[in-house]
Amino acid sequence: MVQMTILSKDTSIIEEIAILLLNQKMIIKANIDWDRNRYVNENGVVVKQKVHILTCISKSLLFTDIAEMLEEKYKIDPPEIYSTAIVNMDWNLAKLLTEKLKKA
Repeated sequence: MVQMTILSKDTSIIEEIAILLLNQKMIIKANIDWDRNRYVNENGVVVKQKVHILTCISKSLLFTDIAEMLEEKYKIDPPEIYSTAIVNMDWNLAKLLTEKLKKA
């Protein structure tokens, strides 16, 4: 299992991705954190940006499929996508994820 973090500056894209992943049975829950501040260094100047963050849990084997699907769908302004391996979790939730998510 992995926890995925997907970031975008576009509100509609983040919500659309959550719905897409839920409908495709690639995740079973989505959490969206709206209007978070992020600081980046652009040519030596620190700039504050507003981003929206989608976090969710999925099977690690689905990460590449999800990343490729998002890259294909959002070619012009692709979201950033990261994953972190889950070492321990509620094993009842892990069982539910295994049963409900599509096969990789």
